[in-house]
Amino acid sequence: MYGRNAYAQLKTKKNMTPRIEKLGNLSLQTVYTISAERAILVTDFYENHLSLADSIPVQRAKGTDYIAGGTRYNTNYIQGVGVGTDTDSLTAIKHHVFEHKNSIIRLINQNAN
Repeated sequence: MYGRNAYAQLKTKKNMTPRIEKLGNLSLQTVYTISAERAILVTDFYENHLSLADSIPVQRAKGTDYIAGGTRYNTNYIQGVGVGTDTDSLTAIKHHVFEHKNSIIRLINQNAN
């Protein structure tokens, strides 16, 4: 059950929302074209960026994102995610505990009341 046939069968079941019906109709009215640029991007993705560890649907989703000009992460480096949050937390501890001699328990109790 693929393509136009599948959509026609689903449409006869009357279980579609107006949004899904609209998207389906747009899909059926699409004029198919061949794009050399898209072919080059698809080939590049499958030759250089495909991960066989991913399932087929995930591979296709990543390929679609790549073709659409989506993010291309370079994961060959150590990421510094969360460093700002760590810095803020340590600064808050320094301020309250060491500079103003507040105990954490006292601060929690004050904020709870």
